[in-house]
Amino acid sequence: APPAALRRVELGTSATAYMVYELAVVKDGAVVEQIGIGDAGSFLLGRNADASIVLDHPSASRVHAIIAWEDGDWHVMDKGSAHGTFINGALLDPHLRTPIIEGDALTFGASTRQYVLRRREAGITAQALASGPNTGKKRAGEGQGEGQQKRRMPSKVTCSHILAKHTNSRNPKSWREPDGITRSKAEAVAKIKRLRARLELPEGSTEAQLCALFSSIAKNESDCGSAKNGGDLGPFEFAQMQPAFSEVAFSLQVGELSGLCDSDSGIHLILRTS
Repeated sequence: APPAALRRVELGTSATAYMVYELAVVKDGAVVEQIGIGDAGSFLLGRNADASIVLDHPSASRVHAIIAWEDGDWHVMDKGSAHGTFINGALLDPHLRTPIIEGDALTFGASTRQYVLRRREAGITAQALASGPNTGKKRAGEGQGEGQQKRRMPSKVTCSHILAKHTNSRNPKSWREPDGITRSKAEAVAKIKRLRARLELPEGSTEAQLCALFSSIAKNESDCGSAKNGGDLGPFEFAQMQPAFSEVAFSLQVGELSGLCDSDSGIHLILRTS
């Protein structure tokens, strides 16, 4: 079966084929690189060497943005980068999923390069898919170069989380409020922001200290049943959680605390522990 990011189409009387998507990297009006994204569902972009697509530009953040396939469409989410993520020149709000369509141009920070979402040639066959998109490592120049390197995310991660449900949550009840949540979404966002501020430890603090504080806060504040375990969710695969949650969880480094994560369940803080 084809990966989720491949759209099935019928080519008239010819054989069935699949639409494979790519990011065309445009510099000074010319395509300088093509990055196939049709063989995986989620890509982390940033300056980290282990990002799915490495952005080697001074204005790019270590963990800058995520591009992910969800519900039959591509979405992008800025990860709270220092200099922003843009769609067709419009600055995105951080930590919120925004759909993108074919032809949309993404830019990151102050880089002039555009990453244009487009389909690869129609008529690609199953045999061609078997070999996968062209993912050879390239480093195209812009100053020191803005290289892209495509790598897989981990198959599993272990995370803890703190959840603030609201009246629009999928299940607006919790162990704390079994008769129903009464806070609005805006109030849930404000609560998670306050808890996030409490988790900003002084420089030199250890990962163990962060984990201990996170666990303590989760036990007292989280609306998820995992609160009794300090928010610990144990190890999980990408598909086991809601896409919005997994997009954030799988982009984190071990010991890294997320920004606000908005899912159907509510507003989360996520801490990757392994």
